[in-house]
Amino acid sequence: VPKDMTTAGQLQLLIADKAGNVGTAESLSVLVDSVNPSGAVTGPAISARLDTTLETEVRDVGPAGLSAARLWVSQDDGTSWAEGPSLAEPFKNVGWKATTDGRYRLAIVATDQAGNVSAVPKGKAEDQFVLIVDTTVPAI
Repeated sequence: VPKDMTTAGQLQLLIADKAGNVGTAESLSVLVDSVNPSGAVTGPAISARLDTTLETEVRDVGPAGLSAARLWVSQDDGTSWAEGPSLAEPFKNVGWKATTDGRYRLAIVATDQAGNVSAVPKGKAEDQFVLIVDTTVPAI
């Protein structure tokens, strides 16, 4: 079957015996979706507050549709990663609180309704977003 078959797919099974009798069975609908969803943080690049609303883009090009998305956070430039808060539908923004000022790598792990999951972040990668949190008032 195609990798991203639509929900309108249908299977038909024909079985014949040696006497020439034919039996048939049809499915009402078949969903085949082996395409992983994707997600990313898109902004802001700098925040003057520990509490920040992150802008995100989460999508699924397969026919199943999204079921969940979660923020992942690295405080040590990708050496280690921890799960952050879940995104609520429509998966556009997520509230997140930094623990302290600093540089954070952020990634989104998305899951579709067929159970396909985008890659869990490891190390440093170009598709990870970098956020700088700086709550310190400049000295004059």
